[in-house]
Amino acid sequence: MKTSFRSLSVILYLPTLVQSLTDGVDVYDNIENCDGNFSGPECDIPFELCDDNKHKCFNNSKCKKSTKVDPVTEEIAYLCDCSFAASAGSKFAGRECEHSDTEICKDAKEGQGSTFCTNGGSCMSFIYDSNTRWGCACPSDFVGSHCQYLSVDVKKGLVGEARFDDVHENFWSFIPTKTKMSKASGIAAGIAISAISMITLAFGMVIMKRRRSIAKNEAEREQQQQNSKELGDDAEVL
Repeated sequence: MKTSFRSLSVILYLPTLVQSLTDGVDVYDNIENCDGNFSGPECDIPFELCDDNKHKCFNNSKCKKSTKVDPVTEEIAYLCDCSFAASAGSKFAGRECEHSDTEICKDAKEGQGSTFCTNGGSCMSFIYDSNTRWGCACPSDFVGSHCQYLSVDVKKGLVGEARFDDVHENFWSFIPTKTKMSKASGIAAGIAISAISMITLAFGMVIMKRRRSIAKNEAEREQQQQNSKELGDDAEVL
């Protein structure tokens, strides 16, 4: 394996050279000829090998035990957490965090969907449930919220991601989830509905009780009138 200052700087996670790991470079290139956990033409691109000896996590991403089904292998094993990927301005996505961004969604905020696209995808916004969301219009060969998967590799759907063809052809984004605020609003709405239901029920019971009281009084009045009439008839006979 060749050794250079560049490879050492990458191993030490110095950010000045990390960006070149993926941008314009195939991280899988020459991997079969490199010793240890390295790849690249000069064998100076490091990766973390997961305990399953299958997943390779690039760009300083971290290997984690997963409960999700791998969209390519359809196995539940490990995944690469790209949030740990060294950036120097770049963001990464993919099964092994091998794809660097090709476009940043500058106006997208965290929690609004995709904040960047890879493999030539284009950032686009759309309205979902009265809220602005962001996603990627992907080239035909790619799928995913960051265009991070080859379409031929994905055998089933992507967990937490969806295709929105009504926005744009082959447009992908994360499936919106309820925020804490919306959950709190839902709880508040439920409490309000319950309170209204209880008030309505109580009011109905009062009305029903009043109607019963009126009906009882009316019946007693009619009975009294009937009794008075019968007494009058008896007096005439006498």
